[in-house]
Amino acid sequence: MAQSQSSSQPPQDIRSFADFKLDLKRGCLIRDGHEIKLRPKSYETLKYLVENPGRILAKEELIQAVWPDSFVTDDSLVQCLREVRRALSDESQQFLKTVPRRGYIFDMEVSAGQQNQTHPAIMTEQIEGVKLVIESDKSAIGKYGKLFGGVIVIVVLASAGFLLFRSIRHSRLVLGSPAAAAPFSSFQKIQPTQLTNLGSVMGIAISPDGRYVVYTLEEAGRQSLWLRQIETNSGQQITAPAAVNYFELLFSPDGQYIYFARRDSPQGVINIYRLPLLGGVPARLIENAEGYFSLSPDNKQICFVRDSATNEQSKLMAADINGAERQLSQRQLPQRFRYPAWSPDGGVIVASAGNFDAQGSLVEAIELRLTDGIERRLTTQLWPEIGQKVWLPDGSGLLVIAGDQTSRPYQRQVWFLGYPDGHLRPLTNDVSTYICLSLTRDSTMLATLETRLEANIWVTGANSAGRAAKVATGAGGFAWTPDGRIVYGSHASGSKEIWIMNPDGSQQRQLTFSNGFNTSPTVSPDGAEIVFASDRAGGLNLWKMKIDGSDVVRLTSGAGEDYPRFSPDGRYLIYTSVGNWRLWRMPAAGGEAVAMGSDHSEAANVSPDGKWFASFTRDDQPNSPYQIVVAPFDGGPPAKKFVLSKDFGYQSADVRWTPDGQSLTYVVTEAGVSNIWKQSLAGGEPKQITNFEADKIFYFDLSRDGQELVCSRGRWAHDVVLIKGVRPAT
Repeated sequence: MAQSQSSSQPPQDIRSFADFKLDLKRGCLIRDGHEIKLRPKSYETLKYLVENPGRILAKEELIQAVWPDSFVTDDSLVQCLREVRRALSDESQQFLKTVPRRGYIFDMEVSAGQQNQTHPAIMTEQIEGVKLVIESDKSAIGKYGKLFGGVIVIVVLASAGFLLFRSIRHSRLVLGSPAAAAPFSSFQKIQPTQLTNLGSVMGIAISPDGRYVVYTLEEAGRQSLWLRQIETNSGQQITAPAAVNYFELLFSPDGQYIYFARRDSPQGVINIYRLPLLGGVPARLIENAEGYFSLSPDNKQICFVRDSATNEQSKLMAADINGAERQLSQRQLPQRFRYPAWSPDGGVIVASAGNFDAQGSLVEAIELRLTDGIERRLTTQLWPEIGQKVWLPDGSGLLVIAGDQTSRPYQRQVWFLGYPDGHLRPLTNDVSTYICLSLTRDSTMLATLETRLEANIWVTGANSAGRAAKVATGAGGFAWTPDGRIVYGSHASGSKEIWIMNPDGSQQRQLTFSNGFNTSPTVSPDGAEIVFASDRAGGLNLWKMKIDGSDVVRLTSGAGEDYPRFSPDGRYLIYTSVGNWRLWRMPAAGGEAVAMGSDHSEAANVSPDGKWFASFTRDDQPNSPYQIVVAPFDGGPPAKKFVLSKDFGYQSADVRWTPDGQSLTYVVTEAGVSNIWKQSLAGGEPKQITNFEADKIFYFDLSRDGQELVCSRGRWAHDVVLIKGVRPAT
């Protein structure tokens, strides 16, 4: 059993064990003179373990020590422990041992020593990472702090969080005071309880009296609405499963109706409906809206958003429940309104405003006074993400879904937005992601959505899924090397980095170590270089490195660039500018970029002969279908257009040429399941070339000889959890 140093000795700056040193002053882990990067909470977890060697530490104690003033779930601790074990190369649990049903023990001898004053200062990364697959242990509930005076129940639903590519284009920002201030100084113990174990809940609202939860359930690509009684945990279906998409859900203030936004076909417009609580025929109230709306406190009006690509405007609108519409405010695209919330006294609407597409762009919460139409910024500074929000009944503030790191917009937490001062303070602080909020009339129940990504990398024959094999963990972004290896993106290290491996999954090696977001690798034709998108300098830009990960060089410095691809001769790169979604070409060695047209382009890939490029595109009009266009690489109008079925489920921006240049391959998602299809340039019906029966495909690529393909497959898992606890203290 490990022994700690005598407590009679004076405090020291260094804790040594095995061949590791934990520098308490600089806050870092060192091995053989080199720092091993850890996220801040992972470092705090290791520090507490090292300071308590040889003692069994319960999960509750660890959570209280690492997150003393925040609410977190057991998943946050599990993620930190996994990162600590990776940092210590402790897969066999020789250092950190799990004691079943009791906790964890750091079973190493630890000694203390003085800091080496000549050792250079080392700073740990100050941005939290995200997890790819979240382990869950529901057998114990952690201890948390006190933020609110009364008892609140947070209903946490893990959301579907569909993997739209615009949701993963990012840049990094570490926010300072006051937005990044510490959580509220006082907390009350809160206790989560899981309500469902479905893994496919898509949206949530809680009734004003706190008796019911309405949620969207997705099964086999079809969605339905369910009503669940919280006390009895019994549920009933109130709309039949259909090939539709539900967005925001709300209860009417009197609890008699459910309002929802729904898209009734894959490329259709979104409409807002009202449905009696126990089911019936939905009444359509608003046509051609976005999926974000709010009800006035007297239940007589709806505030909603309507974007118009034709007029290049985003409008904040209001309408009587059964009457005329009126415009409240407008922005010119790409600036947009999102997530309105009507105040309890009916006099103010708070909404998010900004460019929600271009990464590196920040957004704000604005206040619109209905009495005189005066609009002002409510938040004290711009933020990477400000999502759905709900008012507290007394009007003292709002609870808000927000992200304080542009490099990880999918990692959002629950914050308190003071009114009218506009200061944001964190309510939750963990590695989970929360989407959607709903609050009861007396603020004793809050509903939010938690989501987690589960994805793996598969390799299969390009003409048969019978040989499919799972070879690694990761969400992907792929490129094959000339010698048959795979370069890919993965969260296996705790942040999304670029890796390389053999097709069978052997010899996996991490190439980037930015502790940020690195994605979309492409390998030069000679196999010597990799170009990829990274947020290591702030915005998402293109970078180049050698195939071994050395000599990293920045290539672009714009507002956001992604999806790089080499031309077959290696002379050029093409890429997409994120936000306005336009295609560009630049010299592979660096230099000035030239626009390749003004059409919307999700990504592009160059034909094997270098004469053409292919990409997904669509018109900026409601109900417009996706198309694959083939256009000259040197410029000019498209030579071919393949209009995809109106039922086509867009899932991946990847379009890949077959080696003979005669066909294109792409992802089709039907009934919630993705497969790779092939379209001949000569025309005719596309053909399915894989036969997966579950999961969605996020990224894929064909090998250079066309015989194999690699893809990442998985889902966003999500479920309902009830959490007791928080309300602003008076």
